[in-house]
Amino acid sequence: MISRRILTGLLVSSVAVAIVAAAPPLPHATPESVGLDAAPLRAATDLLTQYVADRKIAGAVAGVARHGKIAYLEPVGLQDLQTRAPMT
Repeated sequence: MISRRILTGLLVSSVAVAIVAAAPPLPHATPESVGLDAAPLRAATDLLTQYVADRKIAGAVAGVARHGKIAYLEPVGLQDLQTRAPMT
């Protein structure tokens, strides 16, 4: 199970990605190609998905960039509960 510390780190990272969104887009890469283990990233997605299912959050976008490449970017849930617009 992924710890709250890791989830917090992923969410903080996603905020950092949003802050630099005005910069030129980063290329995408597989987690393994930039030295990351994909299993904890999948666990983060599973945890966020469970939070949506449990109605703890409506939605989230988590991302991790390493070595100038986006290795993980995953939207879950909804950005608007009334319109049911999916998180993008």
